[in-house]
Amino acid sequence: MARITKAKPKRPWQDIAKEAQDYRDASVARVKPDVPQLPKNLPNNVINIPGETLSRKEVQITETPVEDLLSLLASGKLTAITVTTAFLRRAGLAQRLVRLGRCGIFFSVLTLCIDKLHYRASP
Repeated sequence: MARITKAKPKRPWQDIAKEAQDYRDASVARVKPDVPQLPKNLPNNVINIPGETLSRKEVQITETPVEDLLSLLASGKLTAITVTTAFLRRAGLAQRLVRLGRCGIFFSVLTLCIDKLHYRASP
């Protein structure tokens, strides 16, 4: 005879969403240097926010074509840590703008990679 089992009660979607948002926020908070806060009064068009909140160097790095970045990395003019951090901070800023719930893992992985790069770069 088939065994009858009770299904686990499902959690409300609001609880699952809150958990994902908390994880995302904690992941973005681990980015160092800190991801800039957004201006209090956001304009309808936020395309200029990176240029207004990130450093000039970070904007330049994140807007450089991949081929040029590879050349700069290969020549030693930029380090992997600098490039990764610039992209991570820009992504964190974008995350704050769009507030998507499932990108926290991305930040956790990248912050771990940066920590490992720092460890390897240490004398």
